[in-house]
Amino acid sequence: TFRCIFPQLSSSIQNLHDSPLTAKGGREKNNPRPPPLVFPKLTPSRHYFLFGPPYQTDQLDHNDRKECSLVYQEIESRVQHGIENLLLLSKKDPNRDFLKRFLYETLTAKKAPTFCVNEF
Repeated sequence: TFRCIFPQLSSSIQNLHDSPLTAKGGREKNNPRPPPLVFPKLTPSRHYFLFGPPYQTDQLDHNDRKECSLVYQEIESRVQHGIENLLLLSKKDPNRDFLKRFLYETLTAKKAPTFCVNEF
């Protein structure tokens, strides 16, 4: 049985437990498994993106494994380097945390600053 400080919520959870949804969308009686509960992250962090230069592959011979491998390794290396830089710079971002950023933006009515792209 479910106990809750809110009686309506408790009875709703009990009803879901007693007859969960089936794969076909109906209700199944006497199933002992309750439905999964999903909770969103309450304090979202910033997302960091980096777009590198485009690669011209129109002159690349797709049948030449050695040439393809070299291009792949170079792209992979640049992507990995970009990810490492973004992780380092995100740790130094003074407004990375949601609460700090929210307070700054609320009190100043300005977008919270972040690092400069030229720092790469």
